[in-house]
Amino acid sequence: MYAQFSQHQLPPPPPHRRLPKRIHGAPKEPHHRLPVITPEDTILRFHRLLSDGALTLNHHTFRSLFKACRVLSALEEGRQFHAQAVKRGLLGDAFVRRSLVRMYAKCLACHDAHKVFAECNVPDVVSQNDLVVGFINNGDLETARKIFDGMAERNVVSWSVMVDGYARHGLMEIAQDLFDVMPERNQFSWNSLISGYLRCGSVEVARGIFDQMRPEWSVITWTAMISGYTQNGRFKEALDLFLEMQIAGVAPNKITLVSILPAVAQLGALNQGRWIHAYMDKMGSPENWQVPVHNSFVDQKNKEVCLEGRNIQSEPKPYKPQNFLGFGGIVTSPGLGGGGGSGLIPGGFGFGTPIFGSVPIIGSVPAAPGAGLRARRGGKP
Repeated sequence: MYAQFSQHQLPPPPPHRRLPKRIHGAPKEPHHRLPVITPEDTILRFHRLLSDGALTLNHHTFRSLFKACRVLSALEEGRQFHAQAVKRGLLGDAFVRRSLVRMYAKCLACHDAHKVFAECNVPDVVSQNDLVVGFINNGDLETARKIFDGMAERNVVSWSVMVDGYARHGLMEIAQDLFDVMPERNQFSWNSLISGYLRCGSVEVARGIFDQMRPEWSVITWTAMISGYTQNGRFKEALDLFLEMQIAGVAPNKITLVSILPAVAQLGALNQGRWIHAYMDKMGSPENWQVPVHNSFVDQKNKEVCLEGRNIQSEPKPYKPQNFLGFGGIVTSPGLGGGGGSGLIPGGFGFGTPIFGSVPIIGSVPAAPGAGLRARRGGKP
């Protein structure tokens, strides 16, 4: 069945746009990259300019500072800037106050966020949504629901984050009831419900919802369902759905590949593993794909080598792991294939110094007894 999943089904890469050629003899325009200002730079520049007396503080300044603190989860610095904004009377600006509420909620200082919000003369739905998200992330679903119920105006984000909060905490009956009365639904709410049921092991219910939202499928929805199948040990269904995803013309992302490779390895579907590797090469995997996808592929590749009876040390292109999890995949799989001590010699792969970690050490345990048993029997299996 899986042999039908062949190379001709590989979706073509996106077309490359050709830029118009430069007119012959025209001077080259200098290429100047705009400097990237990080959140750390924003805070450091503020302190430097403030000490030099060269900074005029206004509402734009504090919006940028609160955003920087939110990204860095720098709660103490955010409280200092809050005091500066109060001192200069800038909290009357709705956007400054909204940025402050969001910063406190992101840093899980939800009671501080609620105090700032309570001082608003005209509460807005954006700040209320931030409060709901903050209390949910803090594990306080009761307070989050009180704020949600007290909202004079709710938008689709309000409903979606509340459904997601219940789903993430495994309260699927409440999440389903809330989802059923939503006046409008978006992909986030559908995906939250699917992921919640999958986490609880209700795979069939999740698949029913997945099929129900067929016209609105996105790569996130496909990936959630594939990952759920894999996590629940339904490897064949995961691979079938991945094939269906390819036929539908939806390009997988990093999380999709990380989710499907364990299913490929567990099923021993060698052609599919090679297809995925060819797909990654054809599409040109970005740098940030390399470590998680690579470690999953190491596990799949080594099981492929063991199933075909080859020695991974004789492979012409060994797959070098990027961290100790990748070494765990290499050390573990020779034991699965009966390779014995070959799983105990990481230096044999040309990787240099040995790496110590719970995964490689535990992975070597199944390999050693098999090797010793064959030695006592005179090398016979």
